[in-house]
Amino acid sequence: MGCFNKSNTDEVQSDAAVQVEPQGSSENETCEKVVTENKKKSTRIQMLPSIKDTFSMLLLIASVVIAMALMGTRQTQVSQSLHPGVTIFLFWLVLIWMAAMEGSQTSLVGLVPVDKARYGDSHPFAFVSTNYIHKDGNLERFIVGRQFLVVLAVFVTNLLAGSIVGAKVLDMPEFLNAIFVKSGIAVMLITVMFGQLMAQVNASKSMLDTINNLFALYFVTYASMVIEASGLLHATYLVQIIFGKLSGKKPPTEEPKKRTLMQGVFFWLRVAFSCALLGFAFAYILTALVEGKTTMWKGTPPYLSVILFFLLMIFAGMLEGMQIAILAVSKLPDEAFSEHVVAKTNRDMVLHGENLQAFFIGRQMLVTATMFVVARITGMAVVIGQGQNIFDVSDGVQETIFNSNILAAILTTIAASLVWRVIASSSPIPFLSSRAIYYIIRLCLIVEASGLCSAAALLSRLQSGICRFKSDEEYIGDEVVARDLEHQETGASKDSSDTERTPNTNTPTMKDPDEDDEFSVVSV
Repeated sequence: MGCFNKSNTDEVQSDAAVQVEPQGSSENETCEKVVTENKKKSTRIQMLPSIKDTFSMLLLIASVVIAMALMGTRQTQVSQSLHPGVTIFLFWLVLIWMAAMEGSQTSLVGLVPVDKARYGDSHPFAFVSTNYIHKDGNLERFIVGRQFLVVLAVFVTNLLAGSIVGAKVLDMPEFLNAIFVKSGIAVMLITVMFGQLMAQVNASKSMLDTINNLFALYFVTYASMVIEASGLLHATYLVQIIFGKLSGKKPPTEEPKKRTLMQGVFFWLRVAFSCALLGFAFAYILTALVEGKTTMWKGTPPYLSVILFFLLMIFAGMLEGMQIAILAVSKLPDEAFSEHVVAKTNRDMVLHGENLQAFFIGRQMLVTATMFVVARITGMAVVIGQGQNIFDVSDGVQETIFNSNILAAILTTIAASLVWRVIASSSPIPFLSSRAIYYIIRLCLIVEASGLCSAAALLSRLQSGICRFKSDEEYIGDEVVARDLEHQETGASKDSSDTERTPNTNTPTMKDPDEDDEFSVVSV
């Protein structure tokens, strides 16, 4: 019996082993398959950015070739009356100027909390810029003036490289010609990547090196302040005052009460001048659209041109305001959104994961694209000397003021940018409570995810290497910046308790009652 039992036991164990072995083998095979699939999925995920970068770079190279061919064959508005070589030179010069403006804004805003004595010797031009801009509310004035210069640069770029009616280059198939040439996508991609994103990426890491040059000091910092002081954009301040009254908010500073009689008269004269200029710009653009005297795409009915013009102005304005509103509410508790569910949904969507950076990149691309279309719609197609002048003005006025699109740039800066920033800054939660904002945020994220401008990261590395940019930490260190920021916040809290005023968390500068800031459009 024992042998039998042993034998039976061995048989049972053997059978069990036979049954268990294939089961374990199956589990191992399943695990191996899962691991293999995960590795393949991880490889695909890692390859996706490289594919996007390659696709974007090829797209950029093709766009540059197409844009150069357009200007070289005199198929743009400016190249028809100017030598192609000069046109191409001006095109790249404007892009360099635009990149300097984008980098300067990022740098001047980012350097607010840093003690200037720490880089005064190593970066003299950066020291001069920050020392001038970071006092007396000049940062906000700089932002206002710079915004006009950026819009003007986009409009000038469209004049230099935007295609004329019937343009065709490189014997491309008709559908490719329609995509890259007629729509203006080639010039848009060049502008966004070379003129904006490349500089913004580098400025976020190398703020000091970005603005430590005479070009940025004179042609960006000082030029922006001159534009603001001219009063061209002072209509924005009137809107700020009106919304301040309606919302019951106090002015950012006590400066309006401290103005002398002459200062007050000069301020309101500039406001009146700016409002009159804005009204005149609207009148002449609408007249040109109705009479079909713009560079709007051929065959578009006048009424549709007018409708599209206003829709694009609203769309661009919402994109501008969203940036301010999102940053203004980013630190608010959920209780603040108890009656604004849509606004909370929009905020949470942008702040989720890495969506904030993706939103900013997609927003930048859409803003630039919208500005290009507005420039195309408002561009004058009036031939000098043939009696086509708007309002029967002289040929000199038509050519230097109307055909140059200066008034259109002023109108776009105020009505499609600064005014919306004021509205969003005054009422950020109601601004974000629109269903339209939800879909625009989605669109921004989709545009960024497409990878169309992924090559900007590579361009930023190339620029950094050529210009020998170093990170700010190599000059002043992380700990130094942290101490300066902590000291500034402590000082701001102390000033707030002393003056019994609520600090404005949307402004990057520490303000006191002696500052004469008229209006704030910056959120950091």
